[in-house]
Amino acid sequence: MKKLFFALFAFGLCTIVNATELDSGITCIQPAIASDSTGTEVYQLPNKLTIYLSPNTEEPTVTTKIVFRTGSFNDPADKTGLAHYLEHLLFKGSERLGTTNFAAEKKLLNQIEALYDERSACSDTNKRLELYKQIDTLSSEAAQYGVQNEFVMALESLGAFTINAYTSYDRTVYICTLPQNQIEKWLLLELDRFQSPIFRGFHTELETVFEESNMSLDNPARRWYYFMSSKLYAGHPMDRPVIGKQEHLQNPSPRTVMKYYKDFYVPKNMAICLAGDLDTATTLNAIARTFGKLPNHPVATTQRPKLAPIQGESTFEIQLPEREQLTLAWRVDSEPSSELSDLMFVTGQILSNGAAGLLDQNINLPQRAVGAAAYGYSVENISSFFMTAQPKRGESVDSIKPMLLAELAKLKKGDFPDWLLPTIVRNLKLTQSKSIVSNEWRANQMLETFVTNLPWSETINELSRIEKITKADIVAFANTYLNENRLVLIRRHGEMTPAEKLPKIPLTPIPLVQGKQSQFYKEWDAIKVPDIHPEFPNLDSDIYTAPRFAQTLAAKDSEWLKTTSKNDLKFRVSAVQNKRNEFFTLQFRYPIGSYHDSSLGLAFSYINAAGTQKRSVEQLKIDLFKLAGSVGFSSNDEYTYVTISGLYETRDSLLAIAEEYLTQPRVDTMVLKNLVDNVLLSRQTSKKKPSEVMMSGLMSYGFYKRQSPFLSGMSSAELAAITPDSLIQNIQRIRKNYMPEIRYFGPFEKSAYPTGCAFQKYIPTTPKIAPEARQFTMLDTDSKRVLFVHFPNVQQVQMAFIKRGAIYNPIHEIAIEMFNAYYGQGMSSITFQTLREANSLCYSCASVYISPSSAKKNSRYFVYLTTQPSKIKQAVTAIDAMGFPCLDNRILEVRNSMLREASTARFRDWALISHQDYVERMNVSKNIERDRWEQLKAFTPVDLQSFYDTHVGGRPPMLLILGDRKDLDMDYLKTLGTLEEIAIDELFPY
Repeated sequence: MKKLFFALFAFGLCTIVNATELDSGITCIQPAIASDSTGTEVYQLPNKLTIYLSPNTEEPTVTTKIVFRTGSFNDPADKTGLAHYLEHLLFKGSERLGTTNFAAEKKLLNQIEALYDERSACSDTNKRLELYKQIDTLSSEAAQYGVQNEFVMALESLGAFTINAYTSYDRTVYICTLPQNQIEKWLLLELDRFQSPIFRGFHTELETVFEESNMSLDNPARRWYYFMSSKLYAGHPMDRPVIGKQEHLQNPSPRTVMKYYKDFYVPKNMAICLAGDLDTATTLNAIARTFGKLPNHPVATTQRPKLAPIQGESTFEIQLPEREQLTLAWRVDSEPSSELSDLMFVTGQILSNGAAGLLDQNINLPQRAVGAAAYGYSVENISSFFMTAQPKRGESVDSIKPMLLAELAKLKKGDFPDWLLPTIVRNLKLTQSKSIVSNEWRANQMLETFVTNLPWSETINELSRIEKITKADIVAFANTYLNENRLVLIRRHGEMTPAEKLPKIPLTPIPLVQGKQSQFYKEWDAIKVPDIHPEFPNLDSDIYTAPRFAQTLAAKDSEWLKTTSKNDLKFRVSAVQNKRNEFFTLQFRYPIGSYHDSSLGLAFSYINAAGTQKRSVEQLKIDLFKLAGSVGFSSNDEYTYVTISGLYETRDSLLAIAEEYLTQPRVDTMVLKNLVDNVLLSRQTSKKKPSEVMMSGLMSYGFYKRQSPFLSGMSSAELAAITPDSLIQNIQRIRKNYMPEIRYFGPFEKSAYPTGCAFQKYIPTTPKIAPEARQFTMLDTDSKRVLFVHFPNVQQVQMAFIKRGAIYNPIHEIAIEMFNAYYGQGMSSITFQTLREANSLCYSCASVYISPSSAKKNSRYFVYLTTQPSKIKQAVTAIDAMGFPCLDNRILEVRNSMLREASTARFRDWALISHQDYVERMNVSKNIERDRWEQLKAFTPVDLQSFYDTHVGGRPPMLLILGDRKDLDMDYLKTLGTLEEIAIDELFPY
């Protein structure tokens, strides 16, 4: 076996060469289609594995998605959760990766598997517990041969990022984006993952899944989704969580998971989807010489129960701490097809497209209700259609159903304008044209095509099919399927019903032996590939400021632009040319934000909702939808933005609409009342959500007490007193008094703005200097304190150790990135390996040092996790013991990984303008990216240890705890520091 390994590895080394011809046996099943702007081609290997390739040279990266056409649909009825659990286990390594002595490890793993089988067949509680203890002991012995998270470390060493995976009903997908020069090393690594996986750490990963399941019980949105699925798909695999039923999660079996893997992880059921900077022939040959080795065998079949048709109308209710909501749900019992999918999409768009749909025009924009929407959803051979909305404050959820049915009745009669269908098509065309630049979008199109078992030509022809849909087609669809046979699903506001959580299992932390590497990793890591040379943004040449941009304008306008300044406030333009297509974005940025005036957010919501003196908001949204453009108003802490986007040819019309909004807003007290009610209702709902109470309320209180940015919004009294006139006056004050900065991305032509007006009408006569924004002082956290919030009936405890960081200094930025990558974030970090992999304390955790959003402000640091109340002591002990293991080789690996990722960064389009904003906001050099590159190359483990010692270690943190008091050892919490219990109303004193 060892000789075979080195022979295969040597063969893999030989693949990293250029190729111009395809190896024999590779079949092109879909050449590039002339009308396909993505240039996608589809191939198949002799073992029936499918390959999608979409070349895109925008940046030297490739987005990769390996998809298997299997998910929780194929879970055995008595062993649910297998597909999801397998996804977790396929990050654990193989016979060669993740182990230093597989022969010795395998003996122990075989014993563990036999004990699981014995435990599954045993019904005696005491005996099952004893067997689990034996499993735990043997697992600790096996761990001495393991290299935790070596697979992820290998991916990261390539410079890969967005490393992830997910499981759904009908698919399991493994994801990452990596430098284009690393594709062939990546293929060797992924082949090893899927060729001989080993399920090491089985019971500790199972405990992690327990925590993931428990976490979902405290998530109101997840509970709502489970509730809807259980009613709409009762008796089918879709009626259960993808993660699996609790009783099945408590009775696992490595043998059963392996059987699932062998049944469904076969080449015929698999596709490799690649989008990015790749050479087709070289990539295909590399895939053939790696994944072509996988043996082909039939895919197992799974019998699904046939869903009984919905007969008549049935109503079901659930109580959750969310805004009330009513959803009408139909099952579209018809054979799945592209045509059916198109009809559901277009029907959803006619009802709700954010602007001109029936629900938009008659419910959302008139503020009769909130969030009215309609959409279709298909999985395998099951299609469903939904209409939904939430009542406004003071209204009953029962008022929603008549509203939705009234709009449905219009749809069934064809009572919608003839221009709507072609306008929907036009907007879809524009959306797709803008999306084509994204590798992520391309790869998602590929995997969706594979999962739905359609030819690529069907994906490409979607627009041409939709163009042929008529009003008669929509009317026929609605009358056929959206009938009285439906479910009415109601979410009422209230406390969440306590759910039974999965119990803590007896588990000994796995010893982490740092610095080990498998022989496979060493040989694989030694493979050398050509470097990618970084490209750094040049703000002086890549962005056109006023004098340079003036050269592109008509003579009259350009002369004015070159010289304009008033009161020593120079008018400023930052422009980036779009050479790719005809889309533009024009933004006016004013130097006033919510820290100057807390009413600005509400003010812009108001003018967007009230319409103008000339046109109603309904008509304005229709006009924008017809133009396939957008006009948006927003504010953040320090700035106000007016953003206009669309096709270059429509710029005059879009700018005129923006002016109309700003200069002629309508006075409407009822519109304002509804907006204020919506704010108040959202605040009340936030107090009922554990994650928002913790991350927004308690975290802000810990750093600032009551003088926090989180509480800087308008009070309830201020909201009650505000009038439309005062909001309009605030907007006019900004427009008339402060010099805006123009930020533009789009085509350059003579008079890139409306001819004749240039910018002159947007400049105030006597511009003023903006006042200083309100400042917030972060408090000292250097004291042993425990802040506790009681939240009844939550299944997990949320914990955070927080510390105030240093004032921003650009010198620290590389150290911060290195610290987060090495110590705190990602699956290979010290925090993840210690808290999740070794101790199985949580599903997600992080230690993060966060730089401030602007110069002269403090950084902040926190360690965060969610866990069971019974694990608090173990969690505190593990975090205290974590310390800072300064592993020189690992730190250098992280540095090299960051260098590889940074070498692929390309600053283009609006990202250039954002980067310029960063440079100015943080007061750093224009050459900051080049400087950071040089700092990163020179960075050493000593530098990282010094950063930790100075900025993180050695100072006591403040502990934040959210949980149910009845489940906690409050006396233990007192031993951790001065205990202060804070009521939720104190965190949200509105």
